[in-house]
Amino acid sequence: MYQIRTNHPPRYAAVNSAHISDEDERRRFIINVALRCFRDNADREYAHARLAYKALLGNQFLWSALHCLEKYAKGAALLREVSSKHLRHEVIGVLRKIQLHKPDQAIHLSSNVMDFIEELEKTGARERYLGISYTVFPEDLEKLDLAVFEIREFCFPVLSPQDRLTWEEMVSNGTVPTTQPRPYSGWLEKVVKTPSHSAFEAVAWNNSQLGTSLPRRDDASFGNWSYERSPLSLGTPEFINELANLIFIDKSFKEACLREMATDHSEKGTFQNS
Repeated sequence: MYQIRTNHPPRYAAVNSAHISDEDERRRFIINVALRCFRDNADREYAHARLAYKALLGNQFLWSALHCLEKYAKGAALLREVSSKHLRHEVIGVLRKIQLHKPDQAIHLSSNVMDFIEELEKTGARERYLGISYTVFPEDLEKLDLAVFEIREFCFPVLSPQDRLTWEEMVSNGTVPTTQPRPYSGWLEKVVKTPSHSAFEAVAWNNSQLGTSLPRRDDASFGNWSYERSPLSLGTPEFINELANLIFIDKSFKEACLREMATDHSEKGTFQNS
C-alpha cells in the first residue's frame, strides 16, 4: 500500500487549508498519487534503465525503458482522471484512452518517440524471461532520453489560480528551493539539480536532453548493435507445447518463437555474451 504524505509540492505552505473545499482536497489527493506513485517512480525507473544500458544489460534496459514510459503515461492519465486500470505494460494504449476520453487534454508525441515506443511494446521489452529475442541499438539510449523528456512534460498538473499566485510569490521572495525549479517538480529535477546525489551520474551520463557528457567508458556502448535470441525459439513446436504446461507463455511470444523456428536466423547477428 502506498503511504500518502502531505508535504508534497501541490500543497504550498502559503495556501490556507481552511479554505480548501472537499473537491480541492480530492483533487490534491489524486495529484499526489499521480506524481509520487507514478511520475516520480517513473523517474527512478528511468535512472534504472540508463544504468542497465551503461552496464550493457540489454534485456533489462528494454524492460525498464518500457516500464518507465508506462508509468509516465499512466501518471498523465490519472492527472486527467482517465482510467488505465485494465491496461498492462502499455504506453500507446494509455495514450489512446486519454485521446478518447479527454481529447482536449490528449498527449501528442513526436513520430520518432512513437516509433520507439511501438518498437518497445512489440519486442522482448515486455518479456523479462527472454521469451522473445531482442535487439538493442546504440541510439536507443538517446531515443529513451527523448521519449522521457517528451512524455514527462504531460505529467505536471495545471496550476489552480491560488497555487499559481502562491508559486509566483515564492519565486519573487526567493523561497523556491533550488531543487524545485518549477511547480510540481519531482525526483528527476532534484537529482539533476544536485550533482552530489547518488543517482546524478545515472541520469546525467551522456544525456542528450541535459546537454551533459560525463566521461564514457570505452566499453560502455552496445557497439553496432546487440542481439540475443530467445532459447524458446531454438526448440520445436512440440517442445514449446510441452513447456507451456510448465510455465506461462504468452500467446504472442509463442507465435513469435514459432516464426523464428520457421526462419533461418544464422545471419541475424552476433550474440552478445553476458
